[in-house]
Amino acid sequence: MIYVNRFSKTLSPRLRVGYLAASPELVACLLDLKLLTHVVTSELAERIIHHVMTQGQYRKYLSQLRTRLSATRARVIKELEELGFVAFADIGYGYFVWMRHPHVSNTTELTKSAFTRDMLLAPGGMFSPGGKSSPWLRFNVAHTGKPAINALRALLARH
Repeated sequence: MIYVNRFSKTLSPRLRVGYLAASPELVACLLDLKLLTHVVTSELAERIIHHVMTQGQYRKYLSQLRTRLSATRARVIKELEELGFVAFADIGYGYFVWMRHPHVSNTTELTKSAFTRDMLLAPGGMFSPGGKSSPWLRFNVAHTGKPAINALRALLARH
């Protein structure tokens, strides 16, 4: 069993530092592989992460971040539901929510219309191995504010 994660979503996208948890033997093999295949890791980024983790503030910060994200997620889902969207399944946490609109069968066309208005949507087909059309859209709740909701409302009125 291996667990791999990173700090880019919680601390900063510029800090390209990750971590893994596995058996000591597997960690040793993966460390050798990393040293052979990766030219350099930013020591400064690693030191920043080490400082944050050893000062004891990370858990408190992460808890506050989760609280804010949860409130934002609930607001975005509510606003999208008011536009007629239906959630695939709300697991109650995370940066993304999958939703579909009953009057939009091809999200690729909606995505193209949105793009002409400087709005970037993520159609479900992007996440399909074959790129098949999908009625689902993936919304990043941290980046779906009032302007995006209003633009989406206008787009839906035209479709």
